[in-house]
Amino acid sequence: MRTLRWINSFALLMLLPLFFGPGPTVAAGTAAPDAPQARTAPLIIDHTSTDITAVPQEWIEEAKRVLHIGYGHTSHGSQLTDGMSGLIGFANNGGRGLALPDNIFEFSPTGNQGGLYLHYFEGDGYGDGDLDHDAGYYPNWVDETRAYLGTPDPTTGRGQNHPEMNVIMWSWCGQASGYSEQDMIDQYLAPMTQLELDYPGITFVYMTGHSDGTGETGNLHLRNQQIRDYCIENNKVLYDFYDIELYDPDGNYYGDKDVNDNCDYDSDGNGSLDKNWALDWQAAHTEGTDWYECSCAHSQSLNCNQKAYAVWALWARLAGWDGGTGALEAGKTASQSEATPGETITYTVTIRASSTPPTQTVTLNDAVPAGLAYVPGSLAATSGTVNDAAAPALTWTGLLTPTPAITVTYAVTVATTEWRSITNTAVVAVAGQEPLTRTATVQIVRPPDYPDLTPSFKTVSTPYANHGDRVTYTVGIRNATGPLSLTAVMSDVLHPGLVYIPGTFTATSGEVDETAAPLLQWTGVLSPSSSITLTYAGVVTYTKPGSTGILPAFITNQANIAVPGYAGVTRSVTLRVNMLRIYLPLVLKAQ
Repeated sequence: MRTLRWINSFALLMLLPLFFGPGPTVAAGTAAPDAPQARTAPLIIDHTSTDITAVPQEWIEEAKRVLHIGYGHTSHGSQLTDGMSGLIGFANNGGRGLALPDNIFEFSPTGNQGGLYLHYFEGDGYGDGDLDHDAGYYPNWVDETRAYLGTPDPTTGRGQNHPEMNVIMWSWCGQASGYSEQDMIDQYLAPMTQLELDYPGITFVYMTGHSDGTGETGNLHLRNQQIRDYCIENNKVLYDFYDIELYDPDGNYYGDKDVNDNCDYDSDGNGSLDKNWALDWQAAHTEGTDWYECSCAHSQSLNCNQKAYAVWALWARLAGWDGGTGALEAGKTASQSEATPGETITYTVTIRASSTPPTQTVTLNDAVPAGLAYVPGSLAATSGTVNDAAAPALTWTGLLTPTPAITVTYAVTVATTEWRSITNTAVVAVAGQEPLTRTATVQIVRPPDYPDLTPSFKTVSTPYANHGDRVTYTVGIRNATGPLSLTAVMSDVLHPGLVYIPGTFTATSGEVDETAAPLLQWTGVLSPSSSITLTYAGVVTYTKPGSTGILPAFITNQANIAVPGYAGVTRSVTLRVNMLRIYLPLVLKAQ
């Protein structure tokens, strides 16, 4: 299959620049799941993800707290929902030995009620509402996604129509069976990738198509493998609908027996679908204990049971569960959610063993992003070795034995005046486990008394003047954020060719200083008014340098305005002096 994977990846990489522009810079989200561009390994949910008893209660509850899911599907895709609906009562009655709080698997299309429900919005199926139809209706499914989400928010990376939505998923009906390799690129893989780029704060879940009885040599198998290979090679999230239908709960494989979506298969290779793995398994096991009856479009209850188990494993993984295979857990927090320029923030990274501590060395890499400045010497850990020699790249290495948990802290100061969110990312790694990526986001906000002098201006009383003329300059000092208790200053040096007229420098507020003329200076506070106006006058004396000739010239004067310690502004104006007048003769033509 390596040739197929190479063709798929190469073709899609070639296609994207032709049909799609580059996506926006990844903007930090504010809640799980991680933006797809930040994923360092693929997440594949398949038949190995169908043990519902392995999903921890805390991660089921975390998924309900942080996930907001939009799901577009038609009849085959309803298998997930029908299975999820039946799972509620099955779990309440202790099926599969589950001992969880009542109704823990409940979901709602309207919201999560603070984590009481999983927020799970379904599309309108074959109707004309939001997220209607399925992934086989191109370009409708793409247009529906964009219409539902709305314009991307550059701060959150989500849609402005439904800013809470952080997971989008589309299922197939039977269309994948008829797609060519290029169709799959053009009508599914490339559009999904573009959506990920346009909405970097949303996790888009890829899906395979349902089985159709054509077996391992059929076109559907190839197209599903194309989707799977692309997701693996590009660190995508995949719900492998097809793979789940190829195995019974005991792990027996039917993909080589022409299995179809009803779970029928050819048991003896004679070309007829003579058995049904789901019905056989149900008959050999106890309803209500090992499996549960539920509606299941085009298929059997057990198939929808498996789909529900797998999709809850998906929700838990998107919420942060490691799948039960990792030896590490990690978290990252910031000392505050908002900060102002110059303020200090302390980041804390916690690393602990989730079961038996690993014996290998654990590493932490944390690069302080632009807009924040590392405080030298502040990197510290409760054990292990810290290294800030390559700051802003910070590292820690150590063992989780005999201490199964460590804490790493460091401080930064806010070094930007851009009012935006800044996400700081830590990556924790140990041999044999997928690296853990943990983030903390801080919003940089404007303090109440922060100066913004951009509305300030400078003008001159006339754009033209001659030798000996008097001109008046006006400087308007304005603060966009209102009255300012900080002291502001202005300096203005008259350009050669202008002579300051003593006593003309005035201000509506504050102190003027002309003692060093042609350097004129003002100091004052923009309070109670955030607008102060300065004026002064000068006489045009410009002559040709080195002579007494009066020639045309452009004289540009600039005023520098600032609040000490903050970025200032410069405002300038140009005066045209001694411009030549040209008189043209009046010529009349007799009729």
